[in-house]
Amino acid sequence: MTTSTTRRSLLRLGTGALAYGAGAAAVAGGLALAGEAKGAEPLTVSPALSGLLDQYAKADAVLCQWYKDVWNPAVEENRTAQEAIPHTRISVPGYRNVLDEDTPPYTFDTANPYAVSRAKSIMSTPTDLQTADPRWQETRRAARRLTIANRWRERKLARIDRAFEARGLQQQEDKLWVPIHAATDAIIAFPVAHVLDLNAKLAHMEQVGTCESDPDEYQRIIRDDVRRLSGGEA
Repeated sequence: MTTSTTRRSLLRLGTGALAYGAGAAAVAGGLALAGEAKGAEPLTVSPALSGLLDQYAKADAVLCQWYKDVWNPAVEENRTAQEAIPHTRISVPGYRNVLDEDTPPYTFDTANPYAVSRAKSIMSTPTDLQTADPRWQETRRAARRLTIANRWRERKLARIDRAFEARGLQQQEDKLWVPIHAATDAIIAFPVAHVLDLNAKLAHMEQVGTCESDPDEYQRIIRDDVRRLSGGEA
């Protein structure tokens, strides 16, 4: 694990769902104006929906604090350990190839994926494509050294990643997401009683989104809410 980016950044509704949400918000606004025109009493968000929103906020706060106190420091520690593994650089003067052409000087470097690939290619060069030029032999020895150094780095990196995974942070994160997804699903499924409920639901959708449920199903739920508030059957 080499980045502190969390899955939070991936949990957004598709643009289509958000666009529909914006349209439903406009409908909700129209319903609100109609209610005011009829002299409707000011409303507050239904207690049950308000409770679900509070549940989400509390679970989200716990997750955010965990990212700050546990996940991000662990990822930074992992990154530091990876960056502490030294790279190997080997410069060679170039050589005369089988086409009797001089190749330019080159520096093999484990930090350069192409250089690593080139070193491996040189190591697998068939005998009939090799030359007697001493510089070629020097290049081949350098390629071998770099290939060995790269394998050493890969083993070190794999060991660091295994140690990170053994800490069980991914499993901890998954558990912390459970109440967040549960609260969001309950909020979206909540049968709104009036316009403020619908506005609260839409605001939640636009704020956090979700990757756990089907956006098309959410659109159906919102359409039912709007139909219910406009006097039709949900």
